[in-house]
Amino acid sequence: MKKALFTVLLVMPVAFSNCDTNESPNSTDNKEGITHTDWEKNVRKDLSKDSVETTESLQLSCNRYDFGIVSKRKVKNIQFNIEMKNVGTKPIAIQKVDASCGCLSASFNKKPIPPAQTAQLAVNVDTRNLKGQFSKVLFINSTAEEGIKLVRIVGKITD
Repeated sequence: MKKALFTVLLVMPVAFSNCDTNESPNSTDNKEGITHTDWEKNVRKDLSKDSVETTESLQLSCNRYDFGIVSKRKVKNIQFNIEMKNVGTKPIAIQKVDASCGCLSASFNKKPIPPAQTAQLAVNVDTRNLKGQFSKVLFINSTAEEGIKLVRIVGKITD
């Protein structure tokens, strides 16, 4: 298992599409955290397009989030949602979501996602113990054919 995880971690940087944003989201100075809602509205348009259908396939709004420079004095938590769409023909259940660091957490509805429907994965990055550049990964384990989906979260924390 460790060898397989190590192999996955080596190929992760190559597997990500380019969904970077060089700008921080609109609400960067709120004390509750950063939200990515405006950015998600634009991505939602892409999710509505038809894609190649398989028996069970999960499509993510993006698999790489770049929050740029974040001041930890102003922002204690970076909060955003990842939209997950079932583009297959059978319901897909999210079984668990693992994080590469204790500063990263995610919550989701345990109900299976019906075909052609979406669900939200709420993500929180606790910036209090981060310093400098960071790169964290979420591992989304589901009943979809592709198994585990990876989401990379990057940025730079300043004092």
